[in-house]
Amino acid sequence: MREVSIVAPFKVVSHHLVARRIAAVFEEQGVKTEVYDLDWTGEVPGRNLLYVGAFIPETFSYCARFMPEKNIVVYGAIEGFPIMDSISVEKEIAQDMNLIAVSKFSQMCMETVGIPINGVIYHGVPMDEEQYNTHFLQYIRKFNRGGPTVLCNSANYVRKALANFMLASKFVNRAIAETFFILHSAEGAVNIPMMIEDLQLKNFWWTNSYGTLTVPRVNTFYKACKVNVLPSYCEGFGLPIIEAMAFNRPTVAVDAQPYNEIIENGKTGILIPVTNTRNDNWQNRIYMIHHHYSIDALANAIIALLSQPDVLNRMEKAISEEKKRFDFRKTYVELLKYW
Repeated sequence: MREVSIVAPFKVVSHHLVARRIAAVFEEQGVKTEVYDLDWTGEVPGRNLLYVGAFIPETFSYCARFMPEKNIVVYGAIEGFPIMDSISVEKEIAQDMNLIAVSKFSQMCMETVGIPINGVIYHGVPMDEEQYNTHFLQYIRKFNRGGPTVLCNSANYVRKALANFMLASKFVNRAIAETFFILHSAEGAVNIPMMIEDLQLKNFWWTNSYGTLTVPRVNTFYKACKVNVLPSYCEGFGLPIIEAMAFNRPTVAVDAQPYNEIIENGKTGILIPVTNTRNDNWQNRIYMIHHHYSIDALANAIIALLSQPDVLNRMEKAISEEKKRFDFRKTYVELLKYW
């Protein structure tokens, strides 16, 4: 195979970034690759097409425009069960594509509604190149005055549970006053400025620049932090976990798929118990599987890591070995097998 066209929704930051990384890996393998926006109205050349996005009915309807002329692979994620009729056109279309899931969780969600998955390939990120901005890092270290830093890098949707992270930061600051928090996010479901004011959060920086910074700038946040937090109730994969792993940083998340597919509890991060699980209808497209947890447990996990430097050091060493399996050159090259 000599050529692949990749299509992804550029407005979704993570999908666009993944598409670019896949293209870089394919090019290293001698495959000519071009990345197109989902909203591109011009021609998408070649017989081989990779769609990077979500496993939702609209994805299959969109890909149908290229059938049967193109060989289509969909590399997708989903945060719960897709809402489809038991007999639907989208299901018929899906049968004529290779569907590759980003996690076993996404695979389970699709196969539960009768859509077969052809394989599971985890996401990857560059693990051998610590691309961060040293000048930006100096500013952060000056701003946090050398205190331990906790990061949350996330979009601002309901399922991302950013309010939980903010409440937990209040509890952590009571236990370890010098802790500094970075919330790299944007406006959305949670009114972040109001919560900062109402909770009287100290040492708390909301960047309000999610989706606008370069990769080296975002990586600088991981370099600056001691602990990464993914407070989401549900994800299709959880890219911030492996982005943090690139810098040997452990992540605190809930003990549910797909997080526990990536994090080994007590070794490469801390998984906090699920208190209850609920399905939430999102725009009549997905029944998202929300895994709820105690905010006290979230705060205590962060405190445990920050107050035990020996444990933190052991985790960083373990991550330095474990992260190799999430190197994007090892993961994304596997996609080439499906044409």
